[in-house]
Amino acid sequence: MRWNFVKEPQNGPNFRLDGPLGLRLDFEEEKKRVIAAAIEKVQFEMNEARRISEDQLKNAHLMEMATAVERHKTEISEVKKKQWCYNCEAEAIYHCCWNTSYCSVDCQQVHWHKEHKRTCRRKR
Repeated sequence: MRWNFVKEPQNGPNFRLDGPLGLRLDFEEEKKRVIAAAIEKVQFEMNEARRISEDQLKNAHLMEMATAVERHKTEISEVKKKQWCYNCEAEAIYHCCWNTSYCSVDCQQVHWHKEHKRTCRRKR
């Protein structure tokens, strides 16, 4: 077994074996470099795939939120166009005075006897 001194300026002094043992060590070093490069490449590809996936999910989420907001605005607009029973808050079809509507005659009578007859603005 023979030792050779190889001087490499960027790495400093380096000792290397000649023969089969030295060749085996060289192969091991090369194997480590290749494995490290492969790991680095896989990590880069995984990070890139994660970034792309996150961007796609974010865009899908934003589109879904925009659709939900638009649907919500439409539903609110439709609800605001309706009249609601003063007594039970169901959709009203009977109107009494400027601010009072009822879903049924029963609700109108219950509310009338409870309090509305004192505040009704309808001309009798």
